[in-house]
Amino acid sequence: MTKYCIKCGNPCPDDALLCPRCGEMLQRNAAPGNNIKKANTVPVYQSGVAAKKIGFEKRKPMIMIVAAALIVIILGYGYWYIFHSLNGRWYGMYQDEYFKYDIGFQLVIHGKKVDMAEYRDGKRKEIFDEDQYDNVNIKLRSVTNNKIRIRATAENIKYGQESEAYNYWYRRRGFKLYLYNKECDYDKDEPWIVLNRTLSGK
Repeated sequence: MTKYCIKCGNPCPDDALLCPRCGEMLQRNAAPGNNIKKANTVPVYQSGVAAKKIGFEKRKPMIMIVAAALIVIILGYGYWYIFHSLNGRWYGMYQDEYFKYDIGFQLVIHGKKVDMAEYRDGKRKEIFDEDQYDNVNIKLRSVTNNKIRIRATAENIKYGQESEAYNYWYRRRGFKLYLYNKECDYDKDEPWIVLNRTLSGK
C-alpha cells in the first residue's frame, strides 16, 4: 500500500521510512489529504511568534545580566565623579591678607585642561593680564599624594614666554574641595580656601 508524506503529500514506497522529497518521517498507512491538513493546522505566523518568544526566554537571563552590569557601572562612575574626581567647576571666596576684602576664586578642571581666575567686585581677573600676555595655556600636570600641580604658560608681549607653577595640597569632602598652600597647612588642616562644586560659571 502506498504511503503519503504528511508534510508535502508526496507518494512514497510502502517500505520507506523517510519522504524522498522533503525528508519527513513517514507514518504507517498514511493517506493523502487528511494528514497534510493536520500537518498545517498551526498557522505559520503563530509558529513564528512562538519561536521568537522561546528565543527571548532563552536570552532573558543574559539580557538581565548585561542590564545589571550597566547599572553598576553607571552608579560606580557617578559615585567616583561626585566623591573622588576633581573634574568640574569649583568656586569659593577668600579674604585678602592686607586689604581685607573678599576675592572670588574659580578653578575648572576637565581632564588635563584647567581654567583659573579671580573675581573682584564681580569682575573676572585672569592670572595673566590680558593687556600684557597672549597665548595663555594652563594645564594640569599631575594629581598625586593629595597634591595638585598646575603649570601655566603665556607669551609676554614685551619679554617673551613666561610660566608659573601652582601647587596645592587638597582634600575632597563631599561637594567641597579644600586647598592648602603648604604641606604644613595640610597637616594642620588649615586651608586657604574652601571651594564648592558649582553647576555654572561666574
